[in-house]
Amino acid sequence: MKLLKKQISEKDGAGSVVLRAEDPEDMWHTYNLIHVGDSVKTTTMRKVGKEGVTGPTSSRRVHMTLQIEVEQVNVDPVLGVLRIRGKWIIKSQNVSGTQCKNSCINRDFALTKAAAGCHAAGTD
Repeated sequence: MKLLKKQISEKDGAGSVVLRAEDPEDMWHTYNLIHVGDSVKTTTMRKVGKEGVTGPTSSRRVHMTLQIEVEQVNVDPVLGVLRIRGKWIIKSQNVSGTQCKNSCINRDFALTKAAAGCHAAGTD
């Protein structure tokens, strides 16, 4: 795993890191870093449909940045895929209020924690 950027407060341990998982094992380590209440920001592609009077008329894939507050995290260590479910922190007109994001290998993501409480100490 590559650490691309780090901004952590020495006072309370709050801050963020930008990481890139490079292999399936890195996804397992990422799974162990992300907890409920954390914020995850990454880029993704979403299918956006255009609605007409009679229903959907067309759709296209749009590149967008997601930032969600984590509600649930699951990992598939064999496939190297991390599934993050949460609520929008930054709203978008093209998607609903709750999102699920599959994080993949070689895709940068920012992880933000409010403070280094029990999670950082490993007591959760």
